[in-house]
Amino acid sequence: MESLTFRLVCKSDAADLLGIWGDIDVTRYTMIHNIGSKLDCESRIERQLKWVDCDSIGPFVIIDDNALIGYCGGTRDDQNAYEIFYHISKIRWNKGLGTKIVQEILNIGFTEKNANKIIAKAVSENTGSWKVLEKNGMRRTRIETEGFEKGGEKHDLYVYEINRDAWLSSCRLVSNCVSA
Repeated sequence: MESLTFRLVCKSDAADLLGIWGDIDVTRYTMIHNIGSKLDCESRIERQLKWVDCDSIGPFVIIDDNALIGYCGGTRDDQNAYEIFYHISKIRWNKGLGTKIVQEILNIGFTEKNANKIIAKAVSENTGSWKVLEKNGMRRTRIETEGFEKGGEKHDLYVYEINRDAWLSSCRLVSNCVSA
């Protein structure tokens, strides 16, 4: 896990990302729909690379031991807050990677992007995801009732936030952050 690295996504990552975005277990609680081919992945990558012009976090692919194991990033709003996300290959679940990935996204957001606040949303049934956010010092601030719909099913969304001061405090407690 010490080899975990992040780099900007590129179209040549499409084949590897198909294994992640094409897995319905991975995408069950995401806004990803209808990814069934390498071409679908390339289109998604092209759309999301446009975020770079809007001062986004990433979008990044996540590499561990020379294998592409995930995808993450964050989009910026007018108040310099970022909403972050991550997707991890199912064979890498329950190994502590989500916690490390969110930790790195927070580091990038607060140190490189000078974010005021970082937000993440997790479907209430996606216990693993919202526990990862809590392990990184994020606090549940509200519930968006039936705020997520996919496949005709509606789910509540837990909204998590952390501001710069809270992040710096949590960094001092666990010594896991680059100082901002």
